Amino acid sequence: MYDESFDDETTQLYREVFSTPKGKKVLTHMLCELGYFDEVPLDDKMAIALQNYAKHLLCRLGIIRGDVLYDHVSLLFRIPFQPKGE
Repeated sequence: MYDESFDDETTQLYREVFSTPKGKKVLTHMLCELGYFDEVPLDDKMAIALQNYAKHLLCRLGIIRGDVLYDHVSLLFRIPFQPKGE
């Protein structure tokens, strides 16, 4: 989870870089490359390590924090449901 030792200045730099339209595209690409959106086998230590680094990036950006987890879930439900086959 979010590491309180992250300094605000560095977190702000990360946010400035990744909050731009190009930065969002790069962050999306990085999260995909790190397997953040994938299910990985429990015995694949490398895949688990990569997913953990993706989570670390989101923590470093101040996006994953204990005080906003409910907000994350709420945002997920803003994505419209599309039944299979449509």
